[in-house]
Amino acid sequence: MKDQKGALARPVVYNFKFLPDFFREMMKYKKSLRPNFSIRAATQRVKGCSPSLITQVLSGKRSLTRKQLPVFVKIFQLNNLEEEYIDGLLKAEAFDAEENEVKRQKYESKGPQNHILKDWVNIYVKDSCHLKSFKPEPRIVYSLIGGIVGLNRIERSINYHFEQGFRRKTRDKKIVIETPALTTTKDVSDKKIRQLHKQALKKKKKGIDKFSVEQRFASTVLVTVNTESQDKLRILVNRFQRELLQFIEENPNGDEALYQVNINMTPIKGLNDCK
Repeated sequence: MKDQKGALARPVVYNFKFLPDFFREMMKYKKSLRPNFSIRAATQRVKGCSPSLITQVLSGKRSLTRKQLPVFVKIFQLNNLEEEYIDGLLKAEAFDAEENEVKRQKYESKGPQNHILKDWVNIYVKDSCHLKSFKPEPRIVYSLIGGIVGLNRIERSINYHFEQGFRRKTRDKKIVIETPALTTTKDVSDKKIRQLHKQALKKKKKGIDKFSVEQRFASTVLVTVNTESQDKLRILVNRFQRELLQFIEENPNGDEALYQVNINMTPIKGLNDCK
C-alpha cells in the first residue's frame, strides 16, 4: 500500500515469519522513500559492514546473528521496538541451535543407539516418521507400518521415541529423527535381536503374499562354503549393508513408501554338523 506521495507503507516486523522476508520488504520501503537507496551506498556509511553480508542475509543464504544486528539497525534505520523484537528472535534461535548441537554431539559420541531395541517395533515406528502422511498418532502409524502390533503398543513406542530423543519437533512443528540409520546389536541381548529378526521375517512373508513382484524383490541363493569362504561371504554381505546405509544418507527425501530390506545369511546346516 502506498501513501499520497507514492511511498510504500512501512512493513510491520511482527507480520513476518522469516527475517529475510522482512528485510526485503524494508528494502522496497526504503527505495520508495529514496529511489537512489542502495545497499552498497548504505554500507559505506557503516564501519565494518560489507554489501555481501547484507545481500546474503536478504537472499536467505546466510543467517543473521545478534552480533550483526546493529549493522542492520543502522542500514535500515530500525526503531527500538523492531530491534528488540528481532534481537529476541535471534536469541531464541541461537538457544535452539546450541541445544540441538549439544543433542547432536551427545548422540554422535554414543554412536548408534542400542536401547531402541527395547521393543522391536520401535524400529518400524521410528522410520515411519519419514513418510509424508506421518503424524505421531497411533492410528496413523498403525496404518503406515501395516498393523503389525496393536494401537496401545504403538502409542508407547511413539512416546518412547520422544522421551529418549530419537525424535523431536522443530520450531515449525515438523518431526525429525535424531539418530543414525544403523542401530547396532552390540551389547544387546540375543533375545532382543532374535525378536527383531523374527518379526522382520514375518513381515517379509506377509509382503510376499500381499504385494506383486513389481512392488517387491525377493531372492534366495544357496551358497556352499568352507571356513575361509564363509568369512568372505560375510564381508560381502557387510559391504552391501554399508552401501545400503550410504544410499539412505544420500536419498533423505523419500516419503512415499516404507520398504523393509532383509539381509540374511543363515546356515541351513552348521559347519560342524557336516562332518
